[in-house]
Amino acid sequence: MVAAANEISPGRSYTPGWANVFVSGGAGFIGSHLVRWLLEDRRVRRVVIFDNFSSGQQSHIQEFLNDSRLEIANADLKEARRQLLLHDARERA
Repeated sequence: MVAAANEISPGRSYTPGWANVFVSGGAGFIGSHLVRWLLEDRRVRRVVIFDNFSSGQQSHIQEFLNDSRLEIANADLKEARRQLLLHDARERA
């Protein structure tokens, strides 16, 4: 069996091929681990955490708050989607 080009072969580490990353729920348990993994790679230039902190906690991301590549948007993704849709509708009108 031949692995697809974008599959990760067992035993190989994966290095992200992107420089700017958006993490929804980045202050949650799983999201914060993803953020930590991303910030360990110096090729990642920017990580944006989008979290409403309803279940996410600042303590999960405390250790990398001083990383200049990290931005935090304290907002609800559902509300942001509505605002983006409304903004998009106004721009086209």
